[in-house]
Amino acid sequence: MANRRSCKRALVEFLDGNDDNDAEKVYRFQILLPNGISTRIALHDPVEEMLIDEFIYHIRKEVEKSAKTAHGERRRILWNEDIYLEDMHDNKIKKKLCFRHFKINKCHILRLHDGAGRSVNTFQNMWDLTPDTDLLAELPAEYTFETALADLIDNSLQAVWSNGSGERRLVSVMINEQKIVIFDSGPGMDGSDENSISKWGRMGSSNHRPSRQMAIGGKAPYLMPFFGMFGYGGPIASMHLGRHAVVSSKTKESKKVYTLHLSRDALLNKSTHKCIWMTDGGIRDPLEEEIKISPHGSFTRVEIQDLKIRFSDTFKLQCFLKDIYFPYIQCDEEHTSRKTTMPIEFQVNGTDLAEVQGGEVAVTNLHSCHGPDFVLQLHFVLNQENIASKSPGSVVCRQANARLRCVYFPIVEGKESIERIIEKLEEDGYGIKENFENFCRVSIRRLGRLLPDARWQPLPFMEAKQRKGDKGQLLKRCCKRVKCFVETDAGFSPTPSKTDLAHHDPLTLALRNFGYKPSARESEAIIKIQKDGKPLNLSQLEKEYQDWIIQMHDRYDQEIDGGEDEPVLVINPCNKKKLGITSDVVRVHRAIRRKGLSWKSGQKVKILKGAVGCPKNNLYATLEYILVEGFQGDVGGEACLICRPLGFPQEQGCSLILADGNASLDIQNSLSFPISVIDTGKFQAIDVTSWNFQLAKQKGKVPSAIDILTGKECCLLQIDGELPVEAPVTAGCVPPAEIVAVIRPESFIHSSSPNSLDQKYVLKDELEMSMKIRHMHESQGCQNVEFVHAEYMKPSSRNGIHGLYIYSLRQKHPDLFCKAGVYIFLFSVVCKDLSCKQLEVRVTVKPDLRVQKWRVMHDDHGPLTDNSSLVVRVGSYISYLSVGCFDLYSNQIPFSSLPEVVVKIYANKLVLVRVDKMKMVLSPNQLLLEITDMLIESHYLDMIRPSNEAMLEVSSQDRVLSTTVACKVMPGPPSSVEMQSTPGLEKNLAPGKVIDKLVLEMFDAYGNHVEGGVEVSIHLDGLRFQDHLGSIRKVNNQGCVTLSGLLKVAAGYGSKVCLSVFSDGKLVFEKMLQVVMRELRVASGVPGYCKAGSHLENVVFEIFDSDGVVDETIHGQHHTLTIKSEPRKLDDTIQYTFQHGRCIVPVIPVPQESGTFHIVAFHTHFPDLQTSIEIYVMQAPKLELATVTDLGASIYQSQFSNDSISLVQESSECPSSQMDLFVQSIMDDAKKLDDGMAEVGLRIRERESKLKMLNDQKTQIGKEIYDLQGTPYYWLSRYATSISDPISGTMLVQHWYMCYWGWLGIPRMDASATLSPGLIQYHILVLMGPQHSSQVDSLINAKEQITKQIEGKSDTAAAVFCNLSKAIQIQEPQKHFMEDVVGLVSLLGTVSNGNLSRIFAEYLGENYMLAIVCKSYEAASALEKYGEDGKVNRNSALHEVAANLGITINRRFSVICLEEIRPYKGEIINNDPQRWLALPDPLLQSGETPAGFIGYAVNMINLDIQCLNTRTAKGYGLRETLFYRLFGKLQVYQTREHMRVAKTCIKHGAISLDGGIMRENGIILLGDCEPEVVFPVIIFQSPMALSGNMIDVHKKMEEKKCFLEVIDEQMTKEIEAHAKELARFKKKSERLCEVLARKKILDDLLESPP
Repeated sequence: MANRRSCKRALVEFLDGNDDNDAEKVYRFQILLPNGISTRIALHDPVEEMLIDEFIYHIRKEVEKSAKTAHGERRRILWNEDIYLEDMHDNKIKKKLCFRHFKINKCHILRLHDGAGRSVNTFQNMWDLTPDTDLLAELPAEYTFETALADLIDNSLQAVWSNGSGERRLVSVMINEQKIVIFDSGPGMDGSDENSISKWGRMGSSNHRPSRQMAIGGKAPYLMPFFGMFGYGGPIASMHLGRHAVVSSKTKESKKVYTLHLSRDALLNKSTHKCIWMTDGGIRDPLEEEIKISPHGSFTRVEIQDLKIRFSDTFKLQCFLKDIYFPYIQCDEEHTSRKTTMPIEFQVNGTDLAEVQGGEVAVTNLHSCHGPDFVLQLHFVLNQENIASKSPGSVVCRQANARLRCVYFPIVEGKESIERIIEKLEEDGYGIKENFENFCRVSIRRLGRLLPDARWQPLPFMEAKQRKGDKGQLLKRCCKRVKCFVETDAGFSPTPSKTDLAHHDPLTLALRNFGYKPSARESEAIIKIQKDGKPLNLSQLEKEYQDWIIQMHDRYDQEIDGGEDEPVLVINPCNKKKLGITSDVVRVHRAIRRKGLSWKSGQKVKILKGAVGCPKNNLYATLEYILVEGFQGDVGGEACLICRPLGFPQEQGCSLILADGNASLDIQNSLSFPISVIDTGKFQAIDVTSWNFQLAKQKGKVPSAIDILTGKECCLLQIDGELPVEAPVTAGCVPPAEIVAVIRPESFIHSSSPNSLDQKYVLKDELEMSMKIRHMHESQGCQNVEFVHAEYMKPSSRNGIHGLYIYSLRQKHPDLFCKAGVYIFLFSVVCKDLSCKQLEVRVTVKPDLRVQKWRVMHDDHGPLTDNSSLVVRVGSYISYLSVGCFDLYSNQIPFSSLPEVVVKIYANKLVLVRVDKMKMVLSPNQLLLEITDMLIESHYLDMIRPSNEAMLEVSSQDRVLSTTVACKVMPGPPSSVEMQSTPGLEKNLAPGKVIDKLVLEMFDAYGNHVEGGVEVSIHLDGLRFQDHLGSIRKVNNQGCVTLSGLLKVAAGYGSKVCLSVFSDGKLVFEKMLQVVMRELRVASGVPGYCKAGSHLENVVFEIFDSDGVVDETIHGQHHTLTIKSEPRKLDDTIQYTFQHGRCIVPVIPVPQESGTFHIVAFHTHFPDLQTSIEIYVMQAPKLELATVTDLGASIYQSQFSNDSISLVQESSECPSSQMDLFVQSIMDDAKKLDDGMAEVGLRIRERESKLKMLNDQKTQIGKEIYDLQGTPYYWLSRYATSISDPISGTMLVQHWYMCYWGWLGIPRMDASATLSPGLIQYHILVLMGPQHSSQVDSLINAKEQITKQIEGKSDTAAAVFCNLSKAIQIQEPQKHFMEDVVGLVSLLGTVSNGNLSRIFAEYLGENYMLAIVCKSYEAASALEKYGEDGKVNRNSALHEVAANLGITINRRFSVICLEEIRPYKGEIINNDPQRWLALPDPLLQSGETPAGFIGYAVNMINLDIQCLNTRTAKGYGLRETLFYRLFGKLQVYQTREHMRVAKTCIKHGAISLDGGIMRENGIILLGDCEPEVVFPVIIFQSPMALSGNMIDVHKKMEEKKCFLEVIDEQMTKEIEAHAKELARFKKKSERLCEVLARKKILDDLLESPP
């Protein structure tokens, strides 16, 4: 114990507020004292057990310390021997405290007993309710009694929903004048940290907020009451209802009931964010009533006292709560049987809400139709990037679901069901202020809970679209009879008071706007629509919704049943829209009874303003007919009233005509009103006196003419409104602000009416007057009239004068009088008697003669018309172009004289054509400058391909006046062709070969690529097309005809082939090619003569190329040999297959007859490739037997005992003729061997000739490389190797190997090259000059140091790579694994200073610095092989090489594949060979670049020269792939301070030269380190920029080096073949000597005497 207390941190801490969580092992206790005080202590790293006396000592010490600052007196605690502790399970602790029984970092409640016998149940400052201060700003702004009570009930509903099967789900509310009690049978709370009752009272500690994600999705109506989002529903709502609240709760596991006491005054006194909110609490036993109500043993009870708000009407409260939680009280959708269930037992003052009859929901359901309902399922997904940008740290993607159920409320017996609902609610005392027009058409439930303030108007898809026709009018009426019930899941966010959806939330806006076509804004949510499980788009939704509306209307709507008279049935009436009907059948009545009143035809009525069809003024009319849709008894028909307005005679009203038993109806000037106007009280009957009075007033308003007020009259009305009609005006004249027209009565006469503004001379009729403005001007010799403006105006008043038609002119058309011509103002009005009054006024405008601009004119004479664009072709003429002269307002004016002009065509500031040859003249009226015969010549068209779009400009010499017109400049016809083919095509052009690459570039006479789509004719001789498209080919968009893979050589070996291109029958290109030469030879020896009837065996034929080498490509079943012979005919159907250029004929039979045997052997498919053989056939002579001595026979036999032919028999059996035959046979063998030696000698001579040719080529390439060494970026060293003739020992080949070192890097040299660093530096100094020698020395030393550092890491793949000095072949037959390896990351570039090198290496880490870079994934895969068990095979690939070097790779290593990297695709600075990325500088909010910004890390790596041309298959270099992948847009700053100031514009990380590292997503690296592997540092005193020419030199040297390698390979093969031929020659020579020796013995034997 003493040792532990000697630690820096105290063993015991006394906690007055928030707990300290710094210790690793802390035991926390809350002690409830017998005097009603609670205190907290924490023990840090105690021993396993502690004596109770020591523990009581610490408690007493803290109690005495707190007593000094406490207010008021408390009972003294008896610190005696009887004192002990008791936990919440009634376990007594009297001797020692065992910490293993308590959890670490959890608060445990212990009760202290002092033996006094008296105990309390309430303890001061027992619970900590300190809220999250950020939530205080989110408290609900307004709380009503209902919303506050609902917030508390939400907590109870959430609690009981988690009850298990068989446990009672009860929510009970008791309200009276003194208190409110809310009881639920949920899981309850206790004193543990996880389920502490303090969380109920602490704002921001909602247990259900994390469960929100669980409540997203599922099935409607989404009964999953995880309402909690903000965490302040309990304390805020309870304190809104009353000043004191007591929360009591018990869990099934606990024996005690924990209580929490809230006091509004106490909390307000500590409401600052610096205070700790502590409140009283207690522990008690459960009551019998509580156990009875909740038999499973858990519950929560909230009792609110000292009420601030009292609610007297219990029934209204019950109805309100039933409306709020209706699906939880009665649910019809949870079971497939459609049986109504009651998920929650909900009581208010002892009454089960399921039995309460009332509420808006019940009344609404009662008046709805019986369906079917229109149901939609919506799934919302909010844009991911938009969320991330607006609220960093939020969820990546928000989703939500909603079900929309549209219910139809029909009109029944002429009355709207929605009106009946409103009347019922008013009758029940709800005080609803809505009417039929503004009645709530959308109600919303979130997770089954009604949002009472979400009383929305129709959603956009519910609105009737602006359609014309009868159906559109019907839909407009019927759409108002639909209400949408929306049920959402937890994906939608409510307001803090949970009375509506959050107003500015993107998902709320998406739901409110559902039905509008989505805009292109990123903030729009994606909505997936489903109906009956099938997806819909908005167009399909609109159609199905309208079809459903019509279906409901036809099935349920009942406007009126019938009239009081017999109707006349009209079938398919005309003008149904004006009649206000949609049905094809209508009943015409003359009398009906409505609202207790009778309405008959001929009755005089007054329709008040505001009624449907009468928006502004009262209308007096005569009732003519009542129309009812459909047959008698039909449901769903509309009804309307046909009225004839006052002022129209009867013959102009609606007419019902009966003819031949058929009735027709013509409404004419009558009007139709829906029958509902009677219900609104705006359709009233009037007496005769009122009618006659209105009739007299009507007759006094007879219009006579239209008059325009003069300027003086307008001035009296304070109006700027005088038209300039007396004299012409100049273009640009400002029009009057307003024009005033009036209708004069018949009594008005201009000459005799002194006051024209007297009201009696200005009619006030509500007639609509139209003003139409037209512009008449001259164009191309004819008068053109253009419409300018039309406006319809109702009369208004000004300065007490009514009946003024005031048209705004200047505001709408400020530039009205800018165009020259005559402006015609036509005013017209249609009177009530259908007469039309008109007035025409003209204003003349003349152009301004000051020249302002030119314009190219469109006309039918030239290439530029109104409907076509200007297209010109190089080498041709523009026949005609006209230019007009215009004033400031684009009015055409004449030219004063013939101007001097410049004509050119340009694109992107590049002048393509400058026209020097043209003719100009003015037109007779001098309005046009006519330009003809313009010759177009240009060779820059490739710069504007493929669009070929440009601008033609005609300007004056001083460019003050100019005009342009868009044009297309097309190239001319094909004039020349350039052929691009595979290198060395003629050397590899063999019969039957398909040419892999052959592209014909087509150019016109000016060197431009010809236009795509141009057809050319290609003629072939000795070639043929592989496809079936024929000889006519089209030029592609690049100006080429691609024949790659399409041409096959049809001619034989040694022939010439020809390719010709014709355009319009003219030869534009011809190319002759030579097919390779091949020679068929007999490789085996063929005797000059043979015995008749014998056979030639194993005759070998070989095909040689022009260099005398066997062509091994002639191989396989497509290459066969055929043999023909004379006089004996051989079977020429037999074909012998060539194998690698050689064909062996097993047997050629020799004829039985003597004479010349002629054999012709030829390639079956290429007969020109043939050879002939002539053999003399002789008959074997019949010789007599010759005898030889036994001695001679024995000598002969001993001499030739091993020969295959027995030349001599015993003397008794060997005649002399046979002996002659044997001699002849030996002579034949000798000749055959001699011919074979001659042939081998010929091949040896050919091999030596080819070796000499290769040597010459190698010497020439060496000289070319030496010539390239003139650039200071390379040095050459040479060393000689020789190949000696194996026979003579003379030197055959002497060549120079050219090795170079790059300025920015040193590639690996050949293994045979041994050069000292001093010699290297000497050559660099000589070729590059002393000014750069120190830089080169620095580069060499830096790379050597880095390489040695990497080699020191002996267990890495990078060390193997650096130690590899020669190519090591992989054991398996595949490419060398180093073939596509680019190098190590750390050795592929350099930096300019040590700070950059260190910080770059530290940012990347050693793993990436030692990474191996490969071009492709295949190359990376070749570095390592695996066994069948998946383990690394250490006997192959890079591991085998490492083993040979004595290195073992014991760690993973990174390999970067360039082809797999997503490259940078932005702009590149193409003029620089380093290919810097064109990245914009970061900008602060002020628009300035941050101070201390150096650049981007990706652009601070200097690539080695041999890496500049490293490209992927798509052409991306190392900077766009490797270093952009490693660094991205990493910014580099001078200091950490600069980086901190620029933090707002750093998005992809940053580093500073003094060691600061800031990664993406807020990660900052602290501390420091010294990386071992860094980038080489080169400090340039005088930089040497790498020009494009230097890169070309490097490329050429690389190509020539590759060519040298190819020559080396060929020379190696030739030397090996030469050695084989020499061995073959030697063997034949030895055998010839043997044969000659045999012949000599035989000759001696025959010459010896018998």
